[in-house]
Amino acid sequence: MLPKRFRLKDASLFQKAFRSGKPFFFGDISCKAVFLGDGLTRVGFAVPKKLFPKAVDRNAVKRMIADSVRTSYEVIAGGWRIVCFIKKKTKLDRLEVNRSISEIIRKIREIKT
Repeated sequence: MLPKRFRLKDASLFQKAFRSGKPFFFGDISCKAVFLGDGLTRVGFAVPKKLFPKAVDRNAVKRMIADSVRTSYEVIAGGWRIVCFIKKKTKLDRLEVNRSISEIIRKIREIKT
């Protein structure tokens, strides 16, 4: 699980990243990221109830994405606010999620702020 200090909990920053962040897409996972430059990158997760009505399923998807982000967190430069979410309901496997998150993080790293 991603440590609490790296999670995006502040609702206003979550909304700012979700509404005005630069979109990154790969596979069925999307992320929106905004650079604030304050030194610590925080990551939030959104799984819509419309796609996954059961909380158990939503939490499982969030845990899978969070675990993938945790394994590659060190390569993200500091100061980003990132929100990861699912575009459509599909059966996700860990390998696909890891590949998608790795590719999205690679794209975020390429951004010059």
